[in-house]
Amino acid sequence: MKVKRFIGQNMESTLQRVREEMGRNAVILNQRRIRPGSGLMKLFKKPVYEIVAATDEMGLGEGIPIKDTDDGYVALEEKLDRLKATMDTIANSITLADKDREIPEMLAPYHSAMEKSEVDPEVIHMVMEGVKNKINLNTTYDQEYIYYRFKQEISSYFKRVETIKLSDGKPAVAVFVGPTGVGKTTTLAKLAAHYSVIMKKKVGVMTCDTYRIAAVEQLKTYSEIMDVPIRVIYQKSDIEEAMQQYKDMDLVLVDTAGSSYRDKMKLMELNKMLKALGDQQLFLVISASTNYRNVMEILSSYSFLKNYKVLITKVDENVSNGIILNIAVKSGKPLSYITTGQSVPDDIEKVDGERIASLILSDR
Repeated sequence: MKVKRFIGQNMESTLQRVREEMGRNAVILNQRRIRPGSGLMKLFKKPVYEIVAATDEMGLGEGIPIKDTDDGYVALEEKLDRLKATMDTIANSITLADKDREIPEMLAPYHSAMEKSEVDPEVIHMVMEGVKNKINLNTTYDQEYIYYRFKQEISSYFKRVETIKLSDGKPAVAVFVGPTGVGKTTTLAKLAAHYSVIMKKKVGVMTCDTYRIAAVEQLKTYSEIMDVPIRVIYQKSDIEEAMQQYKDMDLVLVDTAGSSYRDKMKLMELNKMLKALGDQQLFLVISASTNYRNVMEILSSYSFLKNYKVLITKVDENVSNGIILNIAVKSGKPLSYITTGQSVPDDIEKVDGERIASLILSDR
């Protein structure tokens, strides 16, 4: 692993040196603005910018912070989490299996379908009870009607769907937060393309993800293609300047740096940045391929966010769709969009409860 310190007259030129010398996969370990002071800094009459960057010379990683690759405890902790999640699921399943022991024959295929889709046992029980309360178990129904009842019951958990809302007279600000690797940057690009190219709205983009040079470059490329302005936020004061530049926009989309949901310091930094942005529509981005235990930890870690919508990515990569229903029930928050591929702007859509119910019940 190669670590190097860069000093320059401004942040853009210093980042350019990092790109040239260390490549696009370099990871920013630290960045700061240094005022003229004692020691060597007396040589500079104006403030300078310092960036400490690292790159994996052996090519074993791609944009991965040192502390993540070298910390064996993280891997051990994740294994223990998976083991605990398995034990919790088994214990919960046994308890709820007792409650659902006598499943009516006509309802059994749908109970089985939800299990195959990895719907949480507690949620399955809620759905089963909801259907039982709407039918007469002593009456014979055709399967079409039973399917309709299950579909409606599951859909009822998706009544609160909230997407981006544009404002009159001032730009709407939509901010995307969430763990590393869930697809925030690509999702933002899809929405930018939808609103600017398809809906013909004036859109501005801001990115606070200066830890990953590749992410900034990716957004800049999309912005050039869509002819959408982009501002890179290095410090709090940059937000005010960017918002002044975007005062005539219909919509401002803000990308934030991903971090481990266990990194309390990064979450505190995120909270400060969100306060600096003022009025905003907040979207917590979660990948559908995340295991259920980790989803629950993510929801707990981001509980300091009071008003947010959930945006679920990588549904196309998930082998079961029960996680979407689990998130809707356990988060208690409105859902917004799901993404179903990498294509910009096509592979994003508003959450449709009936469609998700159909996906969950497809294995009956």
